[in-house]
Amino acid sequence: MKLLKDVLVVDDEPLMREALDLSLRGEFKVVKACSGVEALELSENQVFPVVVLDLRMEGLDGIATLKKLREKNEHQKIIILTAHQSMDSAIQAINLGAHGYMTKPCDFRELRSVLSKAHDRYFEEQARTDELKKRLVEMHDDLFSLLCHEFNTPLNGIIGFSSILRDELEDE
Repeated sequence: MKLLKDVLVVDDEPLMREALDLSLRGEFKVVKACSGVEALELSENQVFPVVVLDLRMEGLDGIATLKKLREKNEHQKIIILTAHQSMDSAIQAINLGAHGYMTKPCDFRELRSVLSKAHDRYFEEQARTDELKKRLVEMHDDLFSLLCHEFNTPLNGIIGFSSILRDELEDE
């Protein structure tokens, strides 16, 4: 049985959500949200490695949703998919951490490829982050052990006593 990759599709247009769901089936397990608020609520209970996000939506727009999603999960790969593209919105989205920016109508084969690569990259980054954390904890433990050993050796007592003795001898 093939394991499906989780993706959250956020678009206020029902037909677009359904078209994306149909085109991504087979490779992706699609969860749909009709607003930025709903996307944030769904993200509270489930981790979505990849998000397809529309820019223009009522209420919480795509840029505001992007910011909030990135606060929750900095590794999450967010692909902007919009019919209202502009150079300013593309630059703003990428600067805020969007993984990609595509325009509607899109080539669904290209979208599947972009999402699949983004999904793989998410897990590669997670693995690297976990490895770094593990190595930092090991370094911390080694350094802490070394410091504890150094502060508890008899030599430190002698050095500490000699400085007190020196101070006493110098004191008139």
